[in-house]
Amino acid sequence: MFFSVTFLFLFGMASEALAQRGMARRDDRPMQRREAVCIGVDDLTSEQETQIRELRNARLEQRIEHRNQMDALRVKKRTEMTKAQPNMDEVNRIIDEMSDLRAQRLKKNASHRQEIRNMLTEEQRLQFDSRHLGGRGQGMRGDDMRRGDMRRGDMRRGRR
Repeated sequence: MFFSVTFLFLFGMASEALAQRGMARRDDRPMQRREAVCIGVDDLTSEQETQIRELRNARLEQRIEHRNQMDALRVKKRTEMTKAQPNMDEVNRIIDEMSDLRAQRLKKNASHRQEIRNMLTEEQRLQFDSRHLGGRGQGMRGDDMRRGDMRRGDMRRGRR
């Protein structure tokens, strides 16, 4: 009985350790480097860092506004959908409005990336492009992270 309990305890501890292993492999770079500008480009001048930081702050304000608008539309849609007799014309109008906001966000994202690229030298631009315009797993933000695609293990195992 003692050996059975000990075995189960050790097995549980080992499975717990293996389950947590993936989370421990986060970014090992020093905090200062990650906080610097976070665009994955080496040798930025202080002027470039300042300009990029200003662009990022402006973009963050836009993102907050977009998120607030989308949240309000989601609430309206949910409210309309849960009525006894939902007005499908209104639901469709809200969905169209949400689609328009998403399209605006994607256009602003593309514009933001181009503004950053225009500040970089040719070598820096190549680094930026290789990290931010590459395949899945590189430079992902937003929807990809919410779906859990951030970790490579999820993609290899076919989880989405």
